[in-house]
Amino acid sequence: MGDDVVITYETLFELLRREKTRGELQQLDSDFFVKVTQYVAQKRSLLGKQPTASSLFGEEERLK
Repeated sequence: MGDDVVITYETLFELLRREKTRGELQQLDSDFFVKVTQYVAQKRSLLGKQPTASSLFGEEERLK
């Protein structure tokens, strides 16, 4: 991973796929977990701002 990698759902899924298909562990940036924590916090914040009634997703999907 490079220093300029932006954490997205696709990035996380690609890392998971790579980890599963390769025998050796993948090298992660030293600030990887900080970036993931920020990404999750951003998504939670967006979810919290959306009214439940007009949400694109149902309550069960929102909880996931």
